[in-house]
Amino acid sequence: YTFRGNFNLKDIDSSVTVANVNNILFVDGVKYATIAGAEAALPSTGGIVVTPPNYRETVTSTVTLGSATKPVLLQLSTDTKITCNITNGTSCFVVHDGSGIVGPNVGSTANREGGAVIILASTANVASVITNGSKGVGGQGYITLEKIFVNGHTSATVTSAGIDLEAILGQAVLRDVYVVGMPTAGIRLASNASAVAGAFVLDNVWIDGQEIAG
Repeated sequence: YTFRGNFNLKDIDSSVTVANVNNILFVDGVKYATIAGAEAALPSTGGIVVTPPNYRETVTSTVTLGSATKPVLLQLSTDTKITCNITNGTSCFVVHDGSGIVGPNVGSTANREGGAVIILASTANVASVITNGSKGVGGQGYITLEKIFVNGHTSATVTSAGIDLEAILGQAVLRDVYVVGMPTAGIRLASNASAVAGAFVLDNVWIDGQEIAG
């Protein structure tokens, strides 16, 4: 095997600790302690951020994935739980053009941590858990969300929807996505005055909210 980047080989029978391999950045808890820290370290051409199995993180400010010219994939590993405790009315994740969040598999435990779950804290006050970045004139081309659970909380405040996608002009791909427990809409798919929306690809998408806005 050929490794490029930063890694430590403790001994011949031990594990390899990797922080960066060809613009694939690992949230290793050492060089990159958070998803946002790893994303910010990616070059302007984009890349991939990977969480390890059994990963836990609480986010208290918006995590932005990519930009209009920087595609970023967030790859969540098995038994990943991200708790969102944002209280200022913004979104937990803003996913820009060509970027996405992909989990490993659907969950298997009582709280769905067997897969990859993004869950609201009881004190959270957010616009949405996941939204897209470009909603103005021209909108956004593409977004991918796959194999993730998005959990609300009965005491949390969500002013828009669990997943709020607006003015997606290319394809929004949602596959094996489960949105549950939102105090408002589970998923919102919408146009606006500046841009139309679609196409949307929804494959094995489960929604459990008080209402569904489209």
